[in-house]
Amino acid sequence: MLILKEFFSLTQKFLLLLNDGGRLANISSKLIIISFPNVSKYASMKRTIETYTKCLARKLGNRQITTNNVVDEAIAIDFGGAYNNNTNTNTFTKNLSRKLN
Repeated sequence: MLILKEFFSLTQKFLLLLNDGGRLANISSKLIIISFPNVSKYASMKRTIETYTKCLARKLGNRQITTNNVVDEAIAIDFGGAYNNNTNTNTFTKNLSRKLN
């Protein structure tokens, strides 16, 4: 996936500029723990970023660089039209957000 290739490339360039003792934060999503139709690429990309961040933590620990995944709340979005105005999905997402918090 092109987005992941760009993510890895940008992160590697950023690491060259990051001072020892610095911090790196990546954005993830609670939606990777559940399954929805039509979002497999999104979920796999987010899971890949989480795993990559954990690997970076081990790699960069000797430089005292902290890495974290920032996990957003479950929000109702349409994923490019896949869930446009879908009442069932919106209700499910709201209920999921309550359970995860």
